[in-house]
Amino acid sequence: MKLSSALSLLALAVVPAVSSATSAFVIDFNNLGDIYTSVDNAYAAQGVSFTNVLTLVNGDGLGALAGGNYYTPAANLGSGVAFVQLDGTVNTASYMNVASAVDYKLSFDYTAISDVTISAYSGLNGTGTFLGSYTLAGNGSTLEADVWTNTTFNFNGQAQSFALTGLSEFAAPGAFVAIDNITAVPEPTSLALLAAALGVVGFAARRRQA
Repeated sequence: MKLSSALSLLALAVVPAVSSATSAFVIDFNNLGDIYTSVDNAYAAQGVSFTNVLTLVNGDGLGALAGGNYYTPAANLGSGVAFVQLDGTVNTASYMNVASAVDYKLSFDYTAISDVTISAYSGLNGTGTFLGSYTLAGNGSTLEADVWTNTTFNFNGQAQSFALTGLSEFAAPGAFVAIDNITAVPEPTSLALLAAALGVVGFAARRRQA
């Protein structure tokens, strides 16, 4: 087999493996309608769906028995956030599913009254291989929280779902978490491999033309 043909076959094998497992998106939860609306498939066009996740509109005037605001926004949060409140018995987890998978890391802003856990799995709705978990430390004290933390969750592999667990509304001082600006970008190593593979294809094509 000629070298150029071998390189072409190698590149064709590498490109699908890299590109098909890489999903890039930003989910901001803005302009989704009334408060307490289920997010569900609002971002289906980006290949992202949610289970047991609601929306809240910042500045809604419903915090502290209608005397304040839920989740006062930081400068970069826009008009809406995602909100999770689970009872720890019937509803034990909220999920974000990504059809084409996320490589190795997920970034987002969050505010939480108490510690919660985010976990990554290779399958949808918390199925498949467990890829890692991360504790989101409680950083607020009330539902009018204005303390937001930007964080990056690093995990091992390609995740199709992320679960928020360890929530219980009966656990003092209450367990609520809001998340915004969920961002997934291809890993630099994946991009480098993809560029290298495309370069091999181009090299092989030039060899065949020579």
